[in-house]
Amino acid sequence: GKDIALLSISKDPRIDTPEKIKRWSHSFEPQNGWKIVTGEPLEIENLLQLLIGSKTKGEHSPVIIIIRESKNVWEIFYGLEAAES
Repeated sequence: GKDIALLSISKDPRIDTPEKIKRWSHSFEPQNGWKIVTGEPLEIENLLQLLIGSKTKGEHSPVIIIIRESKNVWEIFYGLEAAES
């Protein structure tokens, strides 16, 4: 929580209700600095557009965004991309 923050975004608020997300997250023993959010589909699409410049990369694609505030640099890594040869 002090040096790093984790934001998990659900893209399916119809299934991932706040109650289900809370139950699911407890299995990982969440610490300060981890936020799990959901919302109306349009709100989530707009958030993804803001963060990664794309409304969708895939239905449930894991995306890691590293933000280095001191250098104002964002790096984006997609978790399901094929490894480079």
